[in-house]
Amino acid sequence: MAPAAEPFPADFRFTGVVFSQGHAEALVQTGSQSGSVRVGAVGMATTPWLPKGWSVTAIDAKQGALTLGRGSEKPRRFNLL
Repeated sequence: MAPAAEPFPADFRFTGVVFSQGHAEALVQTGSQSGSVRVGAVGMATTPWLPKGWSVTAIDAKQGALTLGRGSEKPRRFNLL
């Protein structure tokens, strides 16, 4: 039996969007770890500011939105206030 997936962290925050080398990057934070991520980034030891196992599937700079996905789970969309 596969181990249960970790729950999505309650302290995850999407705080902004910046452009770097012509690509949108989302600014995110989980706990005390923060950083920027591009589409395709996956939460792991080298990206502790993303929830483990979740990947960035979309960044909509115009709408101020970030979408994360993990396997067959329903995608999670975050909007800037």
